[in-house]
Amino acid sequence: MITNDIALHVLHYTPLESRKNYLETNSFVSESAKWITESHVKPEDWNIFHNRNEVFGLTELEIGRFFRTNTFHLRWPRVLAHSFSKCMFIASFASKRFKRSLIGSKPPVVRLSDNLLEFSLMHIVSLREFVKSSKKWYLFCEDDSRFGENFVKKVELITFLNQPIFVSLASGSGLKRKFLDPRVSSSGIMKIKPSTSRGLACSIVHRDQASKILRLMETQGIPDWLPIDLTFSLALYSLNIETYWSCPAIVEQGSQSGAYQSNFR
Repeated sequence: MITNDIALHVLHYTPLESRKNYLETNSFVSESAKWITESHVKPEDWNIFHNRNEVFGLTELEIGRFFRTNTFHLRWPRVLAHSFSKCMFIASFASKRFKRSLIGSKPPVVRLSDNLLEFSLMHIVSLREFVKSSKKWYLFCEDDSRFGENFVKKVELITFLNQPIFVSLASGSGLKRKFLDPRVSSSGIMKIKPSTSRGLACSIVHRDQASKILRLMETQGIPDWLPIDLTFSLALYSLNIETYWSCPAIVEQGSQSGAYQSNFR
């Protein structure tokens, strides 16, 4: 049972019935979830997209530095990854080689498919629905989430902290704790600096920070060339939101693990 302080939203493409069937085998989903589907997206919602190089006030080079940090963190502790990307960023003002490398770290500015953009809008709609509620915590899952043992109990440990934080609960992006990374707390979470999500398969965020993220996205728009998980990470980074990862992850992302095909329809 999910506590009354938590709003649980499941983002689900209606043709993917096998995913829905799995999720509904979990009592906390069948009892508590609000389902967000493509039918919730309205034509006017598409106006939020833009095609600019800059995102949330971050320049192309700053975005490249952000993505380079995450790439380095696939191999090294985050403090080293951040230091190396910072050195590259400084050097890029004098070196075209480093500048090209940083800019090449981010995805190209090419419009994504309508399916991917529609899924981004489902996240925006879900955020709006949560902010209109009176709940303190926003727990949201994509329909390829597969929950680990004692999921609810571990989520309650996080909310018991009552801090304005964002926590990635799922595996994703190949990002894991490395030697010299911060220690894992008694709540099973590790602090991440600079802030980034580990995908959006399943995450929980305090309403104060969820409101800030939504306000930023609605005010400045979101890029039509970045998947929503990367856009979300840039929002966390831009707003300097206190961010954590569950270690180990308590949710498996089925489309990455092979449990599901990695497509929408």
